[in-house]
Amino acid sequence: PQDLKEPYEKQSPAPNWKGLVAKIVQMEKDFKGFSPEQMKAIEAEVFIGVGDRNDTKLEHIVEMYNLIPKSQLAVFPNTEHVVLFTNPDRVTSQIKEFLNG
Repeated sequence: PQDLKEPYEKQSPAPNWKGLVAKIVQMEKDFKGFSPEQMKAIEAEVFIGVGDRNDTKLEHIVEMYNLIPKSQLAVFPNTEHVVLFTNPDRVTSQIKEFLNG
């Protein structure tokens, strides 16, 4: 979609839209997900950010949050999956807070 392509091209140091889309399509075909056991075994601190109008159900996101021991969840109201592109300041401020502990 054009609303994703333009922000991507602005932010990427070496934009390659067609290559990115091809990689995402292949990743969606290949990736089967993580098991609950794999998610419980994650030792790193994990930031989970999601728009409340995302295609993924919030219940599923909360389940991931509950499974990953050191996770932090941020739900961005009135936003969709592409909130990082459409409103980067909103997201990066939360990520910076997370990274700064």
